[in-house]
Amino acid sequence: MTPPPPPPHRYPMLPMQDAVDVVLSRARPLPAEEIPLSSALGRVLATDVVSARPHPPFAASIMDGYAVRASDCPGSLRVVGASRAGAPMTSAIASGACAYVTTGAPIPPGADAVVPHERCEKILDDDDDDDDARAPARAVRVLDAATPGLWTRAIGSDVPGGAVVLERGTLIGPHEIGVAALAGVRRVLYTGPHTTALAW
Repeated sequence: MTPPPPPPHRYPMLPMQDAVDVVLSRARPLPAEEIPLSSALGRVLATDVVSARPHPPFAASIMDGYAVRASDCPGSLRVVGASRAGAPMTSAIASGACAYVTTGAPIPPGADAVVPHERCEKILDDDDDDDDARAPARAVRVLDAATPGLWTRAIGSDVPGGAVVLERGTLIGPHEIGVAALAGVRRVLYTGPHTTALAW
């Protein structure tokens, strides 16, 4: 004699995907909170992170050398100043002049190219000391022709202003904090659960 089938279970089993769908249908996004970028490690972005400024924010040299007007090269040029990272030259470069420039420094106004110091010869006066080959000279002879943009990075060449640098839902790690800081972002919106530990 065949035994009767067991009564229906009070809580019938659901297929895995159906169970997941039920849980997700009842889930609601957590409200976003704004925090300083320095406190965002391990959080999840609630919105896209948009660059607040272009990077670099100025035309920058990618070589140690001399900032020049490309139309003046080749030729002999007066050195009228220096532009260094953290100490930019703000006066304009006129025709027939140039400025000593270091890697990463802003290109002075009026200049549109950089000639590496290896492709320049110092024009020395009798009282000049040529012991330091990299020290700025009073005048240099540029050996090669130059084109606008030579050995420079344009404004926004790494990150344009207004560009999305991190997408919503990104888990923030050290790399992401660096990217956001580079883009001029100081605060971000994040979502994350609040947890509490209970013990008894």
